Amino acid sequence: MTQLIANYVLDHIPLWAYLVGGALLVGALLYFFSPVLIPIWNMLPKPIKVVLMGIVAVLGAYLGGRYKGSQDEREAERKRDAEAQNKRNEVDNEVDRKSADEVSKDLDPWYRD
Repeated sequence: MTQLIANYVLDHIPLWAYLVGGALLVGALLYFFSPVLIPIWNMLPKPIKVVLMGIVAVLGAYLGGRYKGSQDEREAERKRDAEAQNKRNEVDNEVDRKSADEVSKDLDPWYRD
């Protein structure tokens, strides 16, 4: 259940919301805890800084790709729904043009006796 909720949240929150939220979080951390965080950041070796920045970049790419894929799938679903509605309208129009006997004759193979 929690995985379903997590997937829903990840798929329906736009990427800009994550970026703004991250920027606000980093800004708040720096504002309130900069006397502690800046010396810790300055003491970290460069390889660790690079790894941390890489993790942030990979996380951003993952969220961006996931959101883009979700958006593409929703668009494809809208297209499929529109095509199905058009097909239904075509069938309804075709049935309306026929007489009751012709419709009954066409549907005979589909009826169970």
